[in-house]
Amino acid sequence: MGQSSQPGGLLLNFDANWYRYLYDTHAEAEHRLDRENVRTSGAADDTAGTDVQAMEAIARQAPLSRLFRPQWDLEILSSLGMRAAADTEVWKQVWTRDEWVNNASTPMFLVAASRAV
Repeated sequence: MGQSSQPGGLLLNFDANWYRYLYDTHAEAEHRLDRENVRTSGAADDTAGTDVQAMEAIARQAPLSRLFRPQWDLEILSSLGMRAAADTEVWKQVWTRDEWVNNASTPMFLVAASRAV
């Protein structure tokens, strides 16, 4: 697919460092604390019914799992001539209490980018 040269497009990406714990011992310890907090808080477990081992196997093959984001996103988008910004606290506006408990160590971020004029 060809690249458009017209301005006006907008990219919005909501994401998180969901599987960073597979590559970083500090993130792994925080992830274990999240799992313990789910067990002790009464929060609904977001992983219930999920094959966590299968998801982790997929994440090990996904190149972004080991990167620090949204820093990586901002660098790449900038290098492509995009104007980009990240909101690293968007999770405070969109997550439920249970999501906060389940994912405290991997807060959701929003990256917004548009073609530089």
